[in-house]
Amino acid sequence: MTKDVYKKEMSKENGQQSFGRMSARFENRVKPKNIKETITRLLKFSKQEIYRLMLVLAIVLVTSILTLSAPRIIGFIVDQMNEGDFSSSLLNKIGILFVIYALISLLTWMSEVLVVSASQKIIHHMRNTLFKKLSKLPIAYFDSHSHGDIVSRFTNDIDNVSTVMSESTTGLMRSVVTVAGSLSIMLYMNIYLTLGVLMSVPFIYGLSKLIAKRTIQFYKMQQKYTGMINGKVEETVYGLSVIQTFNQEEQFLKNFEEANENLYEQGRKAQLWTGLLMPVLNVINNLTFGVIGLLGGYLVIKGHVTVGVVSSFIAYSRQFVRPLNEMASIYNSLMSAIAGSQRVFQVLDEIEEPIHGDALKDNIISGKIHLNHVHFSYIEGKEVIRDLNVKVEPGMKVAIVGPTGAGKTTVVNLITRFYAPQKGQIFIDDHLIEHIDRHWLRQNIGFVLQDTYLFSGTIYDNILYGDLEASMDDIVSASKIAGAHDFIAKLPHQYHTKLSYGGMNLSQGERQLITIARAILMDPKVLILDEATSSVDIKTEKVISKSLLELMANRTSFIIAHRLSTIVSADLILVMNEGQLIESGTHESLMEEKGFYYEMYQIQTQNQSQIAG
Repeated sequence: MTKDVYKKEMSKENGQQSFGRMSARFENRVKPKNIKETITRLLKFSKQEIYRLMLVLAIVLVTSILTLSAPRIIGFIVDQMNEGDFSSSLLNKIGILFVIYALISLLTWMSEVLVVSASQKIIHHMRNTLFKKLSKLPIAYFDSHSHGDIVSRFTNDIDNVSTVMSESTTGLMRSVVTVAGSLSIMLYMNIYLTLGVLMSVPFIYGLSKLIAKRTIQFYKMQQKYTGMINGKVEETVYGLSVIQTFNQEEQFLKNFEEANENLYEQGRKAQLWTGLLMPVLNVINNLTFGVIGLLGGYLVIKGHVTVGVVSSFIAYSRQFVRPLNEMASIYNSLMSAIAGSQRVFQVLDEIEEPIHGDALKDNIISGKIHLNHVHFSYIEGKEVIRDLNVKVEPGMKVAIVGPTGAGKTTVVNLITRFYAPQKGQIFIDDHLIEHIDRHWLRQNIGFVLQDTYLFSGTIYDNILYGDLEASMDDIVSASKIAGAHDFIAKLPHQYHTKLSYGGMNLSQGERQLITIARAILMDPKVLILDEATSSVDIKTEKVISKSLLELMANRTSFIIAHRLSTIVSADLILVMNEGQLIESGTHESLMEEKGFYYEMYQIQTQNQSQIAG
């Protein structure tokens, strides 16, 4: 490689050398389930609330029986009044009717309370299940999915399911029972009038199916674009300083407006189709009532039925047709919940990281690592690592250097089992890495990355992540070794100082020192430093470098660095280029070879001399 090519490589931004740089290399291969399968899976989440839902069903049955009895009593009242009988029995019937409607209201309220409670518990279980699933997914999943889209599945999609379950469960139960009961009573009362009512069923069914088929597609796209917007908002807020620095506000606004316009169009179409249902159904209902009125009037004139029977029949026909309309409306709104459920189940169907392996478990790792003819590719046919052979003895300081894209970060991702090689073997303490429990392995590997991330909470909380059972004295001791105690002690609330999002109320150097203290508290046997000092000034770098020397003592360490001056004391330097190990040795031996490493070191030295001059 020539100096010009190397200079071009080194001029690229190095800020992408973190575990998140593999984004967009994988595609989701999980196909959405069909509607029947989705509903079946939703019902499985309801198993824990089956007794409460059975109680709701019992209440709905009682309510429906009372509802079905009311029109018949109304018919008796009409016939008695038509005959001029205003005796006490009429008042009794009116009193019974009043009690029935009062009970219907009370039982309806009780069923709504029970179903809301049950549905919220089901949604609570679904959210917990989804969050647990995310914690078990491989890094590759998060590299290939927008964070905003993942958040959208937790919020918008599950909220859609929650809304439908809370508002539609009792309505659906009640509608099914009422339709069946009304149809039975109408058949008993008069078959001819019943046939007149049944004429509307094919129209209602066909129309509902047609509209539902269109709306589910629009709801799916609506939720997809909602996830995209969440991702763009998160990206914009997190990178606002960069956007403003490069004057790209208009471009980001244009991108957001484009996504927002797509969301608007899909949402508008979904609501238009949904809103079309009820007006058309009302037309069908009115025509149905007109047919019943004409046919009922004819039968009354012929003396086949009484006026009271026709009155009751009209009420029953309303009770038959209205639940059909409600079921059609519920079915239509279900499409939004189905679309959201499918997006949730897509995540739940993702392949989890295998945890298996008992080798070395509950033992102390020595830090001996061997990579034997390792090959790895993110995309089939495009190898990122080719035939890598490395032997690392316990306690060695190993530096990995090379131009951007050489495969440096990929190497440590393989050692930590974030990814698995397609060919070759990796050994930890002479045990195959796939035979080692993944959680146990990572408990013994500490990370100090270029991109420092601090969680919401206090400084104490963030350092405590290294060892949740550590005492305050342990945290202070780790902070002193890391060189973080002095600046923490000067803060108004010291270790209990609350951090803003990402710890942005601290400087880059201070955040880095806290992550080092966290790693020291963890007491790892293997340490990975990925450009840990590249984002700070020279003075801060010296402070951090001193802390890192304390951290690396008696530990196997892997140091990824572009500043070659920081790794001259490494026991072993691995020089990577285009996925291959092209040179290895100490700084002195590599300089004597006057090869690739020698050229890199010479170029950096010259550049630093020119800057200093």
